[in-house]
Amino acid sequence: MSKVFIEEEEILREWLRSYDIEYKENMNELNMTNKRISFLSLPIGDSFLKNGSLTKLIFFKNYLSILPDSICDISTLTFLDISSNRLTLLPERIGNLSALIEFYMKDNILTNLPNRVLLDCFLL
Repeated sequence: MSKVFIEEEEILREWLRSYDIEYKENMNELNMTNKRISFLSLPIGDSFLKNGSLTKLIFFKNYLSILPDSICDISTLTFLDISSNRLTLLPERIGNLSALIEFYMKDNILTNLPNRVLLDCFLL
């Protein structure tokens, strides 16, 4: 295991601990509901990419105005809930989450959706 990965994992552990969440190897769900998060300063996608098991990511009822582009790199995500935040736009690459089955984004202030999301919704 590389030193860089160990350091990133420790940063992730500390960040989760600050929200009273224990980091577990091979975490498949991260539920950050109502944690009053206004900004994701941690490159959350990068840390969980190395884990390779995260399938469910929930940021319901926070104060997020920006969703980090790195979340779009979590190719194992099947469930994403970013409802009830303050998001005005989504990363263009959000449509690249090919494993995504459930995607909730209501109660935001979205002004525009990426083309891929619009196309996928149209095809439903």
